[in-house]
Formats: sequence, structure tokens, C-alpha cells
Amino acid sequence: MRARCGDIVLQSLVGGLLCAGTANAQFIESELEFNVPIDSHRVLRGFEDGRGSILLTGRSKTSEKYIALYPILNDSVHATATIDMTVPAEVLFFDAGRVGDEMSLLFLTPSGISRLEPESATLLPLADMPSIFRTPSNAAVTELDFFMDVNQDGRDDIVLTDFDGLRIALQSEDGFVQQNVLNIRPELRFNQGAPYYQVQDLHYFDFTLDGKKDLAIIRDNRFLVFEYTESGFASSSISMPIDIEILDEANESYDDQVVDIDQSDFRVSRIDKVADLDGDELPDIMTITTVSSGLFNKHTEYNVHLGRNGSDGVRYESIADAQIPSDGIQVALSILGEDDDTGKDLVSTSFRLGFGELITALFSRSIKINVELYRIGTEPLYPAKPDYRAKVKLRFSLSTGFVNVPAVRFGDFDGDGNSDLMLQQDVEGLEIRLGDGRDFKSGKLKWSTTLPRDGTLIKVVDVNGDERQDVLVGYGRGDGDEMRTRLRILLGHPMEVDAR
Repeated sequence: MRARCGDIVLQSLVGGLLCAGTANAQFIESELEFNVPIDSHRVLRGFEDGRGSILLTGRSKTSEKYIALYPILNDSVHATATIDMTVPAEVLFFDAGRVGDEMSLLFLTPSGISRLEPESATLLPLADMPSIFRTPSNAAVTELDFFMDVNQDGRDDIVLTDFDGLRIALQSEDGFVQQNVLNIRPELRFNQGAPYYQVQDLHYFDFTLDGKKDLAIIRDNRFLVFEYTESGFASSSISMPIDIEILDEANESYDDQVVDIDQSDFRVSRIDKVADLDGDELPDIMTITTVSSGLFNKHTEYNVHLGRNGSDGVRYESIADAQIPSDGIQVALSILGEDDDTGKDLVSTSFRLGFGELITALFSRSIKINVELYRIGTEPLYPAKPDYRAKVKLRFSLSTGFVNVPAVRFGDFDGDGNSDLMLQQDVEGLEIRLGDGRDFKSGKLKWSTTLPRDGTLIKVVDVNGDERQDVLVGYGRGDGDEMRTRLRILLGHPMEVDAR
């Protein structure tokens, strides 16, 4: 029987029942079906008596915008949505956080921010704050991180970029109090001649080493730090040099700066991420360097520069503390457990770019992708060679333009404290290798289920709060209109590798 919007198809597929010969692979699998194609989904913590909910957003063929909220139970998602409604056309983005003592769902419109009142399913004005998003759009309602605790007082605050600068409204017992507009404006950039506005990345760390988290942006190879004081963020910034040779990304995009460079011999670096990798609460910098000896002879490498205590604040050494190399082009460096307070493992994804690889790819309609795991240590910080390496294939069609990007995810799916490896096997199922300390067990577990062509639609998150990672599976245009209305949920359980 086909489910309607607000229904759930609970298949209860446990213990490898779908996978002959792979006993002990365990998920509880269920499926939500929306009445329109799903644009985005998110697990919301603190809703429904603290258990949480899954939020779905989508649009009809006539561009009507819908949202639905499904309560999470221990081993399933509730069959009926507690909220199932259309939202005004001017709604552009959503976020969630605590307003007063209650978790709330917030929506950004051109005029400001509204709060969802769940009993009446209506949107109530919360804050009148302009932003760079000033025009209603038929685009999808997607997530935007504009509601967060920026001053560490336990209350979530509003942070929005406007053309005049960065606007912050701090939450108090009496509501939201807007601060001075900080001189952090969106940057006008050009991509192959086409102009666009780029919101600057904001970094919240204790740059001044006074025990309070400041706000900073990167400009001209330095941090511009807005120090946090008793009255809020300072209106003027402190300049802190980074002392790492990188491109200036303030005026041009990376591609625009290297397009006219002689490709036969150059080496160029840019900052890729700022994060706390070693768990000392100081900002660490990851740069990506492109080394070229010709058009088809390129490789990249990531370098890690740890933040250190300096006499005037955080400082960095010009020589990297660790390097994540490759013999090809690295397309991503993922940080595992980015929200944890401990040291972070890194995952590098890369492919080889050469004339031979290009010809092979055109004939085979596939590209080999290398996935390498680097476990964090003490000395060295990261090993010279990866702790684990896997290979997957990216497949593409020249006739349809569809690209099959396989998902490669790490997470503790069985709750034993070890990081497990999950690989997508085309569109037919998952392969899991259970973690064993810094290594993985030799056996493989399989789980058969329908997966999307685009592996980026597969997310790993703890859905039900049992400290096991679960899997959310969405579907895209390449999977057909019928599949785009579905969200598949795989709840993790204890697993064992078959000893046979």
C-alpha cells in the first residue's frame, strides 16, 4: 500500500534479513514518504519531549513550499507528523535552536526571522533584521546556520550578514538585543566574469587567549579579530598575522587567480579550513596546496598548522605540523567528529589527473577515487602514510549527464566506541567494515537497500540519541520522481562480523 504524506512505511529489516550470507549486519530500516519531492532533511534535537524529530522540506510542481515534522522514537520514527503544513512563499531558509526555554523552528524571510508556533502551525515574527537575502524566491527552503550561541551564555543568538555588515542579536531574558553592526560585509567576487556575493566564513575561537571566544574572519593573510567583551563583540577589529604563505581570497576567487599562471611549474596554497584538530580549543589551520608540472601533471597536499599560545594571542609556525599528501587531486578533506572536544581524524578523498587516466575514464565512464583515513596521534600528529585506504568508482553518463558519486562514511554504527567504515555499493546496498581500535576487522558486512546515484544524499547522524550513528538516505533527480519523495532511515544496532 502506498503511504501518504505523514505516513511511514516501517519495514523492520533486522539482522541481515535482506542479505543472505551476511548474518549479524543489523539496522532497523524505515521509510518516510512526503507528498512532494524532498529538498532537505534534518534531525532536530530537543523537540518532542527531548527525543527529537526529523524535519522534511519540499516543493510542489507549482512551487508551493511544505514542511513536516516527525517525532523520533527509540527504534523508529513516528507514523504521523506532528506538523504538516505549507509555508509562505517568502520563506528562504530554516534553522533551529532554543528561544527562552523551548526548542523552536525558525525561518528566515526577506523581512527578518519568524518562529513556528507548533500548536497553531503559524509563523510568528521573532526579530526584524535585514540580511543580504532580500528577494522572495521559488527556491527550496534549505538550512542556514543563523541561530547559535555566540557568547557562550547558554542562549542561542541571531547572526546574519547584511550589505552594511554583520548583524548580531544577543538573546536575553527579555528577548533579542541587537548589537553594533560589525564591519564584516559580503564580498563581491567574480567567477569567470560573473559577479556574485560571498558571505565570509566566521570563526569563533579564543584568539586573544583571555578565556572568551572571539569572532574572526580571514583577510590579507591575517585574522581580523572582533574581541568579545562584557558588552558584546568589539566594533573594531584586532589584526593577527597568520604567517603562512597563502593566496589573498578577499578580492578574487581561487580559480581566477591561477587561471593565467604558467601551468608548467607552480605551487600555490590557500586556506581550506579552520578547526580545532588536537582538542586544545585553539584554532588550527588547514591549507591545500596545488603543485603543477603541467596541465596533466598535478597533485595536491593538505598541510596542518596548529594554533599555539603566543604573547599577543594565537600564533602559527610557517612550517606545517603535519602533511596529508596525495599523488593526485584531493577534492575534500573531511574532519571526523568535528563537534567533539577530542582530537580529530581526517579523511582525504582524491583522484589522479593524467592524460592516461582521462582517456581511460572516457572509455570506461568511471573514475577511480582514493579514500584515505589518517588517525590523529601525538608524535607525529598525523602519520606520513594513511592508516587505511579504500578505492571506489565514480561513474558518469555522457548521454544523460548523471554522475554516480558513491558514499564513503565513517561512524560508530554499532556503539562499541570504534569508528566503522561504510561504503556504498552502486545503488544496491552498503558494505560495512567494523572498527577495531585504529584498524578495521577483516570481515565485511552488507546491507541491501535502494540507494541514490548521488552518494552525497546519504548522511550519517545519531537519529535517536542512543550514541550509535544512523544513516539517512535521500534521493535526487537521477533516481526518478517517485523516489524523490522518500527518506530512508537506517537505525544502527550492535553488529558482529561473521566468523565463517
